[in-house]
Amino acid sequence: QSSQERASERHSRNFFGRRSAAAVWFRCECELAARSNNFAANIMEPTASSASDAHPLPERWSFWFDRFSSDATFEASIQELTSFASVEGFWRTYCHLARPSALGNGDNYHVFRGDRPPAWEAMPNCGTWLHRLDRASPELDALWERLLLAMVGEALGEPCVAGAILSVRKLDATLSVWIADASDAEQNRRVGCRLREALELDDGALTWRSSNAHRRPM
Repeated sequence: QSSQERASERHSRNFFGRRSAAAVWFRCECELAARSNNFAANIMEPTASSASDAHPLPERWSFWFDRFSSDATFEASIQELTSFASVEGFWRTYCHLARPSALGNGDNYHVFRGDRPPAWEAMPNCGTWLHRLDRASPELDALWERLLLAMVGEALGEPCVAGAILSVRKLDATLSVWIADASDAEQNRRVGCRLREALELDDGALTWRSSNAHRRPM
């Protein structure tokens, strides 16, 4: 078993397994994903739910995609790819999406709770925890996977967590976790601490930004 497979299995067990799925299932699913070289180069079509979705998540989540363009509005470019409400549904979607390292300049993935659109306008009092890294970083793919596992597995511990965004630009990439109502500073701090632990980041690696654009490191 490769180090990548072991890491995926460990994080899956930590963030999902204790809530809804057996470790054996995760091992099989992660090994299948690690062996597959057929990740879609383009965005996949929505996948239907399956009768085998035996491990439901507390809530439904949706995958969105957009490609930044100065010639199109955000509303015109954003598209919902699919939604999932089970552990199986998550992996069925995730394993067919291009990895962050394969995305192009201006590409953005969004994973948000329920029917909430991934837009500032939908959450006027929101805030985000941000982590920026080099686009060519070998850790980019693994960090995005860990973030998603922690979030949809509810390991961030707060229902205020609305979703996460991956933004790829020419030189760097940004991972962000959105908090729908950022009026509770202690709540925001707890989410930041759990996120930093989930991503195994050093102190100061996260930056907080509220809807009024105030920033501070953590």
